Amino acid sequence: MSQEQERLFMLIERVSFVMDDTRLFLDTHPYDNAALSYYQKMQEVRAKAVAEYEAKFGTLTQYGYATGNEWNWNDCPLPWL
Repeated sequence: MSQEQERLFMLIERVSFVMDDTRLFLDTHPYDNAALSYYQKMQEVRAKAVAEYEAKFGTLTQYGYATGNEWNWNDCPLPWL
């Protein structure tokens, strides 16, 4: 894994963890506007990082990866290998 690939992968992992933690907080504090804004900001950061990662290194998940007439999820290197 190149340094750039590892950097993006780790960013996605960290932001995903932050989103999970914030989501749990929002479960018990649903009217906390600051927390909701923070969660939405992290959604944007994660979406951009995932888009950049997938454009450079291939898909991260199999969800939504059925493009065309064949199953091609396993055609690119898997990020965890």
